[in-house]
Amino acid sequence: MSSNNSSTGTPTPSGTWQSALKSGLLYGGVALFIALVGLVGVFSKRDIIYNVFSMGQALLLAGSFIGGYLMGRKTEERSVISSVLHGTSLGLVAGLVMAGYLVLASNVNLRNILVNSSPDLLNVLSFSLGYSSGAIVLALIFTAIATVGSLISRTTPVLRKALITGIVSVLVLGILADFISTLLAKGFIKPVSDFFFARSGLSLAG
Repeated sequence: MSSNNSSTGTPTPSGTWQSALKSGLLYGGVALFIALVGLVGVFSKRDIIYNVFSMGQALLLAGSFIGGYLMGRKTEERSVISSVLHGTSLGLVAGLVMAGYLVLASNVNLRNILVNSSPDLLNVLSFSLGYSSGAIVLALIFTAIATVGSLISRTTPVLRKALITGIVSVLVLGILADFISTLLAKGFIKPVSDFFFARSGLSLAG
């Protein structure tokens, strides 16, 4: 039997699992590429949520979330549990790609061939937890983000739209935080600005 049902065009279980694993490798490769061209290092200095979540981390994890979401949509004819497991598998594979790089780069000097494979990048990827612990945490975060993406894809359209709008709003406000906080830094609105915006990005309380 082919990976697609000949009569309905619906992917078979083996086909969707293969797709999840291949997509995990793809999104893990994209995340690694983003890291190695220097984007994660550059944007890690800009916070979306101050001292919690940076633009570099957002770039790194975006593919895992999108992959999990798309996998959830691809398996929407099946149970929610099945969709979530597919998304989780995708995220785990992507996370293992990044964790594997982190372990390799922490033991082998790759800077002669990969200029941006620097201690600063490894520190960002390991969340300053040490390379071994950081690799485990990195893989788990990729897995969790893809799982969330697949879960969101299987919610009701109204809830799905509200959740995606909320996530996008936080990202946009965090990116534009410096500009917005400057505009609101005067007059009676300043206390509101101080509550929502930190020195860089959004405040955790806001």
